[in-house]
Amino acid sequence: MPINSNKIVFQDNYSEIYQLCNQIKEPVLLSKEGHEELAVMSLDTYHKLIGRYDLYTAIEAGMNQIDNGQYVSYEDMKKHFDKLNEK
Repeated sequence: MPINSNKIVFQDNYSEIYQLCNQIKEPVLLSKEGHEELAVMSLDTYHKLIGRYDLYTAIEAGMNQIDNGQYVSYEDMKKHFDKLNEK
């Protein structure tokens, strides 16, 4: 669960929030006038989130290909690999 903070607290406590981002491995949400506006996170957390997004995007693309009949059957793949093993 992300931690909420406001802009003033962030400006006054940058070092502590920096350490917090690295410790909790989740975004810190910054608010202005009670409304969340920004998410601050460590670079490691950012890369993990982007990695998950890329993975989910690839899975979705694969599922769409299956739905559109763009796949190779198990039997055809097995024949292909059996031929490769014969060589």
